[in-house]
Amino acid sequence: MAPVRRCLLVLPLLVLPACGDDAPPVSRAAPTPDASAPAFPGDVDGDGEPDAVTVGEQISVQLSGDGRTVTAAVLADTPPVAAGAEDVDRDGRAEVFVRTARGSSTTFLTPYRWDGTTFAPLLLDGQPARLGIGGSATHGEGFSCTEDGRLVVRTALRQDTGSWDLSTTTYEVAGHALTGVDRRDEAGVAEDDPRVGGSYLVDCRSVGEGE
Repeated sequence: MAPVRRCLLVLPLLVLPACGDDAPPVSRAAPTPDASAPAFPGDVDGDGEPDAVTVGEQISVQLSGDGRTVTAAVLADTPPVAAGAEDVDRDGRAEVFVRTARGSSTTFLTPYRWDGTTFAPLLLDGQPARLGIGGSATHGEGFSCTEDGRLVVRTALRQDTGSWDLSTTTYEVAGHALTGVDRRDEAGVAEDDPRVGGSYLVDCRSVGEGE
Protein backbone atom coordinates (compact mmCIF):
# COMPACT_ATOMS: atom_id res chain seq x y z
CA MET A 1 0.00 0.00 0.00
CA ALA A 2 1.35 3.44 -0.96
CA PRO A 3 2.09 5.74 2.01
CA VAL A 4 -0.43 8.46 2.78
CA ARG A 5 0.93 12.03 2.62
CA ARG A 6 -0.47 14.54 5.03
CA CYS A 7 -0.18 18.34 4.49
CA LEU A 8 -0.67 21.13 6.98
CA LEU A 9 -2.44 24.25 5.66
CA VAL A 10 -1.44 27.40 7.49
CA LEU A 11 -3.77 30.37 7.13
CA PRO A 12 -2.64 33.95 7.75
CA LEU A 13 -3.97 35.70 10.83
CA LEU A 14 -5.80 38.96 10.22
CA VAL A 15 -5.24 41.39 13.08
CA LEU A 16 -7.68 44.26 13.33
CA PRO A 17 -6.61 47.47 15.10
CA ALA A 18 -8.48 48.50 18.22
CA CYS A 19 -10.44 51.74 18.29
CA GLY A 20 -9.05 54.77 20.03
CA ASP A 21 -7.66 58.20 19.32
CA ASP A 22 -4.04 58.45 18.25
CA ALA A 23 -1.77 61.18 16.96
CA PRO A 24 0.88 60.77 14.23
CA PRO A 25 4.08 59.81 16.08
CA VAL A 26 7.44 61.50 15.73
CA SER A 27 9.82 59.91 13.21
CA ARG A 28 12.85 58.06 14.46
CA ALA A 29 15.24 55.49 13.10
CA ALA A 30 13.49 52.35 11.91
CA PRO A 31 13.73 49.20 14.04
CA THR A 32 15.58 46.21 12.66
CA PRO A 33 13.23 44.47 10.20
CA ASP A 34 12.49 40.80 9.83
CA ALA A 35 15.27 39.54 7.55
CA SER A 36 12.92 36.89 6.17
CA ALA A 37 10.50 39.47 4.74
CA PRO A 38 10.08 38.74 1.01
CA ALA A 39 10.61 41.19 -1.81
CA PHE A 40 7.56 42.23 -3.84
CA PRO A 41 7.34 43.37 -7.45
CA GLY A 42 6.49 46.87 -8.66
CA ASP A 43 7.33 48.63 -11.94
CA VAL A 44 9.34 51.45 -10.38
CA ASP A 45 11.42 52.40 -13.45
CA GLY A 46 8.53 52.29 -15.93
CA ASP A 47 9.99 49.80 -18.40
CA GLY A 48 6.95 47.55 -18.25
CA GLU A 49 8.70 44.89 -16.17
CA PRO A 50 8.41 44.35 -12.40
CA ASP A 51 11.28 45.54 -10.22
CA ALA A 52 12.26 43.71 -7.04
CA VAL A 53 11.48 45.92 -4.04
CA THR A 54 12.74 44.97 -0.57
CA VAL A 55 11.87 46.99 2.54
CA GLY A 56 13.92 47.06 5.72
CA GLU A 57 15.99 49.79 7.37
CA GLN A 58 16.18 51.04 3.81
CA ILE A 59 14.19 50.41 0.64
CA SER A 60 16.17 48.62 -2.04
CA VAL A 61 14.88 48.48 -5.61
CA GLN A 62 16.61 46.38 -8.26
CA LEU A 63 15.69 48.12 -11.51
CA SER A 64 14.91 45.69 -14.30
CA GLY A 65 15.75 48.27 -16.98
CA ASP A 66 19.48 48.54 -16.35
CA GLY A 67 20.11 46.16 -13.44
CA ARG A 68 21.03 48.90 -10.99
CA THR A 69 19.95 48.82 -7.35
CA VAL A 70 18.72 52.11 -5.88
CA THR A 71 18.07 52.69 -2.19
CA ALA A 72 16.49 55.16 0.20
CA ALA A 73 16.64 55.35 3.99
CA VAL A 74 13.43 54.71 5.94
CA LEU A 75 12.36 56.62 9.04
CA ALA A 76 9.68 54.60 10.79
CA ASP A 77 8.12 54.12 14.20
CA THR A 78 7.28 50.46 13.62
CA PRO A 79 9.10 47.82 11.56
CA PRO A 80 8.55 49.14 8.01
CA VAL A 81 6.46 46.99 5.71
CA ALA A 82 5.81 47.20 1.97
CA ALA A 83 2.19 48.29 1.45
CA GLY A 84 1.98 48.23 -2.36
CA ALA A 85 3.07 50.12 -5.44
CA GLU A 86 1.03 52.44 -7.65
CA ASP A 87 1.77 55.04 -10.33
CA VAL A 88 0.21 57.98 -8.52
CA ASP A 89 1.09 60.73 -11.01
CA ARG A 90 0.66 58.60 -14.15
CA ASP A 91 4.20 59.18 -15.40
CA GLY A 92 4.72 55.47 -16.08
CA ARG A 93 6.72 54.80 -12.89
CA ALA A 94 5.13 53.33 -9.78
CA GLU A 95 5.56 54.89 -6.37
CA VAL A 96 6.37 52.42 -3.56
CA PHE A 97 4.20 52.76 -0.44
CA VAL A 98 5.72 51.76 2.89
CA ARG A 99 4.00 51.47 6.25
CA THR A 100 6.08 53.71 8.51
CA ALA A 101 3.82 54.10 11.56
CA ARG A 102 0.85 52.41 13.18
CA GLY A 103 -1.27 53.68 16.05
CA SER A 104 -4.01 51.86 17.92
CA SER A 105 -6.47 52.48 15.09
CA THR A 106 -4.62 54.29 12.29
CA THR A 107 -1.93 53.16 9.84
CA PHE A 108 0.42 55.65 8.15
CA LEU A 109 2.04 55.10 4.75
CA THR A 110 4.92 56.96 3.09
CA PRO A 111 5.23 56.88 -0.74
CA TYR A 112 8.71 56.69 -2.35
CA ARG A 113 9.39 57.80 -5.92
CA TRP A 114 12.05 57.09 -8.55
CA ASP A 115 12.26 59.99 -11.02
CA GLY A 116 14.94 58.43 -13.19
CA THR A 117 17.74 59.97 -11.13
CA THR A 118 16.80 59.90 -7.43
CA PHE A 119 14.82 57.47 -5.29
CA ALA A 120 13.37 59.31 -2.28
CA PRO A 121 10.16 59.79 -0.27
CA LEU A 122 7.48 62.20 -1.43
CA LEU A 123 7.51 65.22 0.86
CA LEU A 124 4.52 66.99 2.37
CA ASP A 125 5.23 70.33 4.04
CA GLY A 126 8.94 69.57 3.83
CA GLN A 127 8.74 66.17 5.60
CA PRO A 128 8.25 62.62 4.31
CA ALA A 129 4.50 62.33 3.76
CA ARG A 130 2.53 60.17 6.16
CA LEU A 131 -0.84 59.27 4.73
CA GLY A 132 -3.29 57.97 7.31
CA ILE A 133 -5.74 55.08 6.93
CA GLY A 134 -8.37 54.29 9.54
CA GLY A 135 -9.29 56.14 12.69
CA SER A 136 -11.50 55.97 15.75
CA ALA A 137 -15.15 56.60 16.56
CA THR A 138 -14.49 60.34 16.36
CA HIS A 139 -12.07 60.79 13.49
CA GLY A 140 -11.12 59.17 10.21
CA GLU A 141 -8.25 59.44 7.74
CA GLY A 142 -7.92 58.06 4.22
CA PHE A 143 -6.69 58.78 0.71
CA SER A 144 -7.23 57.82 -2.92
CA CYS A 145 -5.38 57.93 -6.25
CA THR A 146 -7.26 59.47 -9.18
CA GLU A 147 -7.18 58.55 -12.86
CA ASP A 148 -5.79 61.99 -13.74
CA GLY A 149 -2.67 61.50 -11.60
CA ARG A 150 -3.59 63.20 -8.35
CA LEU A 151 -3.63 62.15 -4.71
CA VAL A 152 -6.73 63.02 -2.66
CA VAL A 153 -6.45 63.05 1.14
CA ARG A 154 -9.63 62.96 3.24
CA THR A 155 -10.27 63.52 6.94
CA ALA A 156 -13.45 63.33 8.99
CA LEU A 157 -14.01 64.73 12.49
CA ARG A 158 -17.10 63.98 14.59
CA GLN A 159 -18.66 66.88 16.48
CA ASP A 160 -20.51 66.72 19.82
CA THR A 161 -23.78 67.14 17.91
CA GLY A 162 -23.21 63.84 16.11
CA SER A 163 -22.56 65.45 12.74
CA TRP A 164 -19.21 65.34 10.95
CA ASP A 165 -16.81 67.90 9.51
CA LEU A 166 -15.12 66.67 6.33
CA SER A 167 -11.95 67.95 4.68
CA THR A 168 -10.71 66.94 1.21
CA THR A 169 -7.30 68.07 -0.08
CA THR A 170 -6.07 67.28 -3.59
CA TYR A 171 -2.33 67.08 -4.31
CA GLU A 172 -0.17 66.88 -7.42
CA VAL A 173 3.27 65.29 -7.53
CA ALA A 174 5.93 67.88 -8.32
CA GLY A 175 9.37 66.29 -8.29
CA HIS A 176 9.58 64.69 -4.85
CA ALA A 177 6.93 66.90 -3.27
CA LEU A 178 3.16 66.76 -2.91
CA THR A 179 1.74 70.17 -3.82
CA GLY A 180 -1.78 71.10 -2.80
CA VAL A 181 -4.00 72.23 -5.70
CA ASP A 182 -7.45 72.19 -4.09
CA ARG A 183 -9.06 71.98 -0.65
CA ARG A 184 -12.72 71.60 0.26
CA ASP A 185 -14.21 71.70 3.76
CA GLU A 186 -17.77 70.82 4.68
CA ALA A 187 -19.43 70.97 8.11
CA GLY A 188 -22.56 69.33 9.47
CA VAL A 189 -22.41 66.14 7.40
CA ALA A 190 -24.80 63.41 8.55
CA GLU A 191 -23.27 60.31 10.14
CA ASP A 192 -24.85 58.00 7.55
CA ASP A 193 -23.37 59.97 4.64
CA PRO A 194 -21.15 57.52 2.65
CA ARG A 195 -18.43 60.17 2.50
CA VAL A 196 -17.90 59.74 6.24
CA GLY A 197 -17.14 56.02 5.89
CA GLY A 198 -15.02 56.74 2.82
CA SER A 199 -12.81 59.03 4.86
CA TYR A 200 -11.42 55.98 6.72
CA LEU A 201 -10.32 54.06 3.62
CA VAL A 202 -7.54 53.84 1.03
CA ASP A 203 -8.52 53.61 -2.65
CA CYS A 204 -5.24 53.40 -4.54
CA ARG A 205 -5.48 50.05 -6.37
CA SER A 206 -2.90 47.63 -4.94
CA VAL A 207 -1.98 49.88 -2.00
CA GLY A 208 -3.13 48.68 1.42
CA GLU A 209 -2.00 48.74 5.03
CA GLY A 210 0.73 46.13 4.62
CA GLU A 211 0.91 42.66 6.15
